[in-house]
Amino acid sequence: MSFRLIRGKSLDEVTAAFRQKTGDGDMDRIKGPFDCKMSPLPTEREGSTVQRATFTMKRNPTNYGDTYYLVVRCQREWAKDESFPQRYAVVVTIKHEAQVDLYAKIQARQQSTVRVQLRTRR
Repeated sequence: MSFRLIRGKSLDEVTAAFRQKTGDGDMDRIKGPFDCKMSPLPTEREGSTVQRATFTMKRNPTNYGDTYYLVVRCQREWAKDESFPQRYAVVVTIKHEAQVDLYAKIQARQQSTVRVQLRTRR
């Protein structure tokens, strides 16, 4: 399982970049400042069944817009002969110091823009 936090790209650009698996470096298709640097790095966390990473932003850079995409990819690497679905969950925590009702703003925006794309490979 792999995940990335992408900013400054459109949904179409993100979807196109991660749609097809191409082998090693598959999740590194969007690079530079658009791929939010998380800690620990993907190479350190992707071997685990439980993964956690943190992205810290000290100020809101306006040149990336206000939309961030969490890209989660689950690829059958080690149990290729098994064909059973596996469950997973994603938890996102957002903290801020400003006196803003951030929860209400995110919830209102989420209600209108949530989009889930599921594909099953056989």
